[in-house]
Amino acid sequence: MVGLERVEGVLVFRRSTPEGDVRGEVLSREGIILPFVAKGACRGRVRFGGLLEPGVWAFFHLQRSRRSSLLYLREVDLVEPFAGVRSRREAILWALEVLKAVRSLGELRCEGLFGLLVRFLSMVEAGKSPELSSAWFYVELARGEGVLPSPDSCALCGSPTGEVLFLGEEGFGCASCGGVLRLSPQLASVVRGEEPGTIPPEAGEVEAFLAVVRRFLSFGGLLVERRRDGK
Repeated sequence: MVGLERVEGVLVFRRSTPEGDVRGEVLSREGIILPFVAKGACRGRVRFGGLLEPGVWAFFHLQRSRRSSLLYLREVDLVEPFAGVRSRREAILWALEVLKAVRSLGELRCEGLFGLLVRFLSMVEAGKSPELSSAWFYVELARGEGVLPSPDSCALCGSPTGEVLFLGEEGFGCASCGGVLRLSPQLASVVRGEEPGTIPPEAGEVEAFLAVVRRFLSFGGLLVERRRDGK
């Protein structure tokens, strides 16, 4: 084994193995996905308490094998557990969906991905709507990568969109041109750069919205499906 490396990151994936180990993945502050093995973590030989749960923000002490590129987890220094996210079923379901996307995005080293993920988890932890927080994550990711159409002008006629905002395959639309989805005021404010509130959107609205936004990201070369262990 070579020397220990102390990596700040968020645990985005974990699974237990039949051998009693934990295999996990950490998104580092630099936006890199680092796979690791915690030997014996499921059998009590190495005790990490609740520190190996998806969404935990910590410093991970990783040691690289001399014979391979495999990283072994030796110690965890907690920064923020985001336990409130995992205590609410709706919140953890939305969080797990975002963490799954981050695993793919981490391979592309998107600038600012770590900060976006921590802000998303912090908003959900603070009681903000999990659906709107998820929409915020994807909107800010697309905005940062330059693939989010402007919500200020209609993609069809070019006129200002005004208070009523629609979403279509080409981008955002005004009240005259419309689109496939009329955004609620809560979701429209997120699109225009505001943080989400606590009032949830209409049922099914965010799912329909994200289906289009993910296509914007895919056209930009992001969110490409990749096969991994544990998927």
